[in-house]
Amino acid sequence: MKKWLPLVFMFSFSLFAQRLTFETIGLAQGLPQNSGNAIWQDRLGFIWIGTQDGLARWDGYKMKIFQSDPSDSNSLVDNFILTIKEDREGNLLIGTNNGFSLFDPRVEKFKNYRSQRDNRAGLSGNVVRGIMQDASDKIWLATQGGGVSVWDRSAEKFQVYHSDSMNRTTLSSDQTAYLLCDTKGRVWVATSAGLDLFHPKTISFERIPAFQGSNVTSLYEDRQGSFWVGTTLGLYRYDPSTGAKESFRSDAKDRSTLSSDFINHVYEDRSGSLWVGTTVGLNEMDRQLGKFTRYIHDALDPQSIAEDVISAILEDRSGSIWVGTGGGGVSKFNRVQKKFRVYRNEPSNPQSLRHNLIWSFVEKNKNEIWLSTQGAGIVKFDPQTGVARHFRSDPNNKKSIGSDVVFALRQDSHGVLWAGTSNAGLNSFDPSFPEKGFIRYPPGRDSLQ
Repeated sequence: MKKWLPLVFMFSFSLFAQRLTFETIGLAQGLPQNSGNAIWQDRLGFIWIGTQDGLARWDGYKMKIFQSDPSDSNSLVDNFILTIKEDREGNLLIGTNNGFSLFDPRVEKFKNYRSQRDNRAGLSGNVVRGIMQDASDKIWLATQGGGVSVWDRSAEKFQVYHSDSMNRTTLSSDQTAYLLCDTKGRVWVATSAGLDLFHPKTISFERIPAFQGSNVTSLYEDRQGSFWVGTTLGLYRYDPSTGAKESFRSDAKDRSTLSSDFINHVYEDRSGSLWVGTTVGLNEMDRQLGKFTRYIHDALDPQSIAEDVISAILEDRSGSIWVGTGGGGVSKFNRVQKKFRVYRNEPSNPQSLRHNLIWSFVEKNKNEIWLSTQGAGIVKFDPQTGVARHFRSDPNNKKSIGSDVVFALRQDSHGVLWAGTSNAGLNSFDPSFPEKGFIRYPPGRDSLQ
């Protein structure tokens, strides 16, 4: 399930009890929502779009569609695509709702794999949610309810790892979704019942005790090699080299602790500060003291943080921090001025934010950020002036964007923006030639499905 990620910009204070002030921006400074879609750009520059009805490739001139054909064993395994990755050889690895495909772009053929009950060397589950290539070039597949399958393409078989409640050297749960190959080449598996480390010499899994029984919601490796593991029961710092584990929990009586134990996102900025997004506010950690600064929304204070549900955190090229919230708009943290700017909807102001839910954005340069929204098209935003320009769908203008519901926004190597929309297919827009407007690639036989 995809999460919606409105954004917020922010700054850091060293004192954990300090109250922050937000500056609310009014006219033409609103930022709308964006939801994610399966779009991948390969090493050659081709854009691949995974849909619920097939795979599409755009080469800069035309769209080519790849769909499942029961009469063709070299076609896509299933049209409902969940994830797309690229291996080191340039092949596409495609996880679907009913199997796994490897696509060789040189011959444009698929090799397909589905789970079969009588094949112990086959794929363990058909719903493939996560894909990763390890240091030895083996492909790991995280399945929903089928544990983990590791594909050895030279032997053309899968090694399957399941959970066994009677054997603690197995996976914590067969409900797997996330895979990480760390900087030392070790493989980690996040499950609904804990975090596991794979040991290739003994072909076993180590269930990290600090996370057993917890739903692992986020996993981050910092520059020092420490792991920050977010769960529904708090945040944990784990040092794989020493085995040292330290927990950080919320305490309602101590405002220097986390604002909530339900962790949504962990992020380390370039200065080394650690930001933790929860369901009840944003936290900045003083890593030397182990203390947190809480940023909580106050309904009586229009200058407080936009929303308490924090879904995404990102540092841009200029050093500003963007923070995604659950529907309160966008805030910008300026490290020099030490102030927040909050960009949110003003119902009485037609030039303000049309929608508070922000899913994604593209930073073209320091003066130009593009955002996609749930119901207000896409927005060109100048963070220096706070001016926003909306690009909306107009049924009387064929050069307008096809839909105001934009699920994803990406930029290709030529600077062209690609927008995945609802019910209007894929749309492209070249900001260098705005007079050309949007080019639409609606659903159809020779276009995006």
